[in-house]
Amino acid sequence: MFVEMPQRELIFVHGSFEVSNFFFLCWRVIMKLW
Repeated sequence: MFVEMPQRELIFVHGSFEVSNFFFLCWRVIMKLW
């Protein structure tokens, strides 16, 4: 069940997910270059 979160918390969680996805993409590119 979806629980409503404060806007700030929602943005923080979304931002952390975007950062982890960005690092994951960078890691994949580095592994391809090696």
